[in-house]
Amino acid sequence: MALRTLITTLTLTLVFPIYASADLAEQISRYNGLFGLPPNSTTIMTSSALNRGREMRPKTVLKGVFYFGGSDVKSEALSENLQQFLCQNGFSGAYSVYKSVNKTVNCSGNQYSYRTVSEAPASGRGDKIYQLMGHLHEIITKNGTLGPVYVHCHYGVHASNTIAQMVLKQFCDIGDSQAQTNWNKINYANSLPADRVRLQFSKIANFQPYAEFQITPAQRQAICF
Repeated sequence: MALRTLITTLTLTLVFPIYASADLAEQISRYNGLFGLPPNSTTIMTSSALNRGREMRPKTVLKGVFYFGGSDVKSEALSENLQQFLCQNGFSGAYSVYKSVNKTVNCSGNQYSYRTVSEAPASGRGDKIYQLMGHLHEIITKNGTLGPVYVHCHYGVHASNTIAQMVLKQFCDIGDSQAQTNWNKINYANSLPADRVRLQFSKIANFQPYAEFQITPAQRQAICF
């Protein structure tokens, strides 16, 4: 546990918000105007600011705190333009599931870390998942002084979708049945074979929320759909 805490602490020291909100409610309101779709939406936001005309399927998982989707460059890391877009909009971090990324993104008034989170392990837990949960917990408890996070895979349909459901289990207290329903709605094209879908569901079911990252009922009501 001490190693995990150290990993989380070292990562978060690289994060600087572009401007602080008065509180979490103000932060939620600000980002709701930018990314508003709920985590189980099947809508493809081809005209959104984040999307830049590509099928990234960005979703709001935790309002004002956590967003997930795909990359604007097919099977690659986010483009420099999109990295800057997140920076200029006050994001405090970005994570790639598949691409190996380890950099600090700078813009006027803000700086954030862009790292690799990797696919969720079969156990549903792991140091990188723990690090992500710690980052999100800090955003929530900092009460508007730390910007949100964007996690992406290639298209925002499978791997990042699985991580999103784990985040909802951690912070919004959803059950495995609801997580599977959410996951299936996003995988609307049924583009994975049945055994791969079962693997994703197993990862979600195996994930158990971390006691040290619990939040208050009021915080849960504010950030969850």
